[in-house]
Amino acid sequence: EAESHLTPEMQEGLFAWLREHEAERIARSGGSRARAERELAEQGRSLDEYLQSVREQQLMEHVLREQIGSRIIVSWRDIERTYERNLHQFMPPATVTLYRLMLHEQRDANDIETVRQRIEAGDDFLEIAADLGYEESDLHFREMELNEDGELSGLRSNILDAIPNYDAGTVSEPIELGSSVVWMYIADVDQPEGRSLYDRDVQRELVSQLRHQRSMEEEQRYLGILRGGGVEDQINRMAERLFHLAEARYLP
Repeated sequence: EAESHLTPEMQEGLFAWLREHEAERIARSGGSRARAERELAEQGRSLDEYLQSVREQQLMEHVLREQIGSRIIVSWRDIERTYERNLHQFMPPATVTLYRLMLHEQRDANDIETVRQRIEAGDDFLEIAADLGYEESDLHFREMELNEDGELSGLRSNILDAIPNYDAGTVSEPIELGSSVVWMYIADVDQPEGRSLYDRDVQRELVSQLRHQRSMEEEQRYLGILRGGGVEDQINRMAERLFHLAEARYLP
């Protein structure tokens, strides 16, 4: 198939390119053809066989470019869809640092009431906790990422319902958990910088990804056509012949 696509001019160009490639291979062996032959013999092939494999590789790449290249089309809509499907890669989620103040319902009844009143009065949460003897390290609960819906996952529903928003400085409503009353506090929100669809580097990245994906699909489609056109039978015959040659050469 590849040979049939070559014009006489292309044949001449390929021959000249192979001569240059041969000269480069010999140059890598110190300019000695004999040394190049010995090095390739250690790999189980001659210089001519090496050049033939290079020629075949070039021919295959040429015919694939000819048959596949014109079929690979990436539209703006394709880029948009791929960006939307992989939005988390380009717009990483915010990380929320949660603090928690937990007081026992009976043992800390007076403190619970104090916290309620001071929060309603608009006092700073960290100051309230400090006045009760808590340091920030005592309050630290965990860092959590917002999910694709912009919410925290992995917490009880009653806790999530008590947090009005995920802005830094937000204090939840008091939450009853067993014999305790809990307040959740949004200590910090870290939002990494995202990458817009209109960033040229993002577009190049998506186009490259789509072209590679479609190139692989088109290559498989084209090879399927070749096999369906009788090449499959030739491959099977070659495999059978190679098997018999190996059997005759290596088996006692």
